[in-house]
Amino acid sequence: MRIKAQKDVLASAIGDVLSVVPSRTTLPILSNLLMEPEGGKLKLSATDLDISISQLVDVTPEGEEGMVVPARKFAEIIRELPPAEVEVESEEGRITIRCGQGVYQLGGAEKEDFPKFPQPKSEKKFTIPGDSLCRMVEKTSFAVSTDQARPVLNGVFWQIKEGKMNMVATDGHRLARISLEGISIGEVEEEVIIPPKVLQHLLRFAPGDDVEVLLQPNNLIFNLGSTQLYSRLLEGPYPDYEAVIPKDNDKLLVVDRELFISAIRRVSVLSNQTTHQVKLLLKTKEAELEAANQDLGGVAKEVIEVEYKGEEMEVGYNAYFVLDALKQIKGERVAIELKGSLSPGLMREERPKEGEDYLCLVMPLKLTE
Repeated sequence: MRIKAQKDVLASAIGDVLSVVPSRTTLPILSNLLMEPEGGKLKLSATDLDISISQLVDVTPEGEEGMVVPARKFAEIIRELPPAEVEVESEEGRITIRCGQGVYQLGGAEKEDFPKFPQPKSEKKFTIPGDSLCRMVEKTSFAVSTDQARPVLNGVFWQIKEGKMNMVATDGHRLARISLEGISIGEVEEEVIIPPKVLQHLLRFAPGDDVEVLLQPNNLIFNLGSTQLYSRLLEGPYPDYEAVIPKDNDKLLVVDRELFISAIRRVSVLSNQTTHQVKLLLKTKEAELEAANQDLGGVAKEVIEVEYKGEEMEVGYNAYFVLDALKQIKGERVAIELKGSLSPGLMREERPKEGEDYLCLVMPLKLTE
């Protein structure tokens, strides 16, 4: 096979698929890119077996065989070439790259050894606006667990039923959930657990228009225009997350979001380096934030204006967990539903977007002196 393309076009496409190529692998074939013709265009593919990506490029190849090239060295050569037409040719297992007066050669691999991608089926298929899907991912994926002892928590739970979809992530210390209504998904009902890595790739490629989603046994496919993302799914039952979301929090704290973020950041500088605890002493019109670090002999206190309904109480949280939640809550003010110093707090947008329900649960820390 032979292709001719402008350097910038080829370099951009290679950069997109290169992100999936593993930096270390026990299977050498995974260190390669597959380049082959499809529908009169050039298709580039890469995989680490968990995540796969393919992209169509507006380049017309000559020949039908395809070629498998060493991904990172090939990308490095293309990236360093001058802005001109590049010719890439495969013959008898050798890859030759020509540009201007330069000629570069690499050893290729057998196309038959490259892993096969899942074949798309249409049993469970729907479309969702790209901005809505990205918003769901951004608002939940930060709370995914990294504890390998509970592998089902290492992914984002996507629940689709009754014309509504929920996306949930938790690490046992915090939980983020977003629910969307009013999205036409037909009669599709499914529950899947998606590795967060593929969702980060999704954020890179998802366009502003619709994304087609294909739900298949053991894998998921996102059609993103000229790009397709494939991902294996995590196996196992996801915990009953609804059971841990309190329904009887009777105290309400409403605070300016930016003011709260700034104060927590300042006070947390002197928080405990292990727990990162920031205490909140809540009163009707003010909240006192306090942090202490015994190793440094440091103490920080700051008072901010709030609206608080309930009896005076003190509660402590990991500052980073609170900040992560506040970053995803839009609007000027955030509403925090509370019950007691040992009960989880629920953070919500004071005025949520119509058809959208977002909350972040944060478990409190045992108060220290």
